Amino acid sequence: MNTYFKKSTKRSVISMLSIAITLCLLFSLLFPGKAVNATPRMRLNKTAITLIQEKTVKLRVIGTKKKVTWKSSNKKIAKVNKKGVVKALSPGKCTITAKVRGKKLKCKVTVDTVERINC
Repeated sequence: MNTYFKKSTKRSVISMLSIAITLCLLFSLLFPGKAVNATPRMRLNKTAITLIQEKTVKLRVIGTKKKVTWKSSNKKIAKVNKKGVVKALSPGKCTITAKVRGKKLKCKVTVDTVERINC
């Protein structure tokens, strides 16, 4: 093989690589990537509530649109439906748990009677 041809090929490869690198740098400056916001931390809108018997409050999970499963630690004190609406039934304390994608979020619920709160 001819030495001139080898040098010519080497020069063309080097020039092509330098052009490619220059174009990559130029495009990265002209068209910067989009900033991606970090996923907000999942949390409940309330972590502790006090209710009067027969009153309701709606709990929401902030930071996700995934399906939420709700559960009460004591259904005689407060119950929760699949939409996160908590209803106070009888005086006492319990915990409402929301489960989303394997993560558990808790809200402490205290149920009082009307007379006890007004005192």
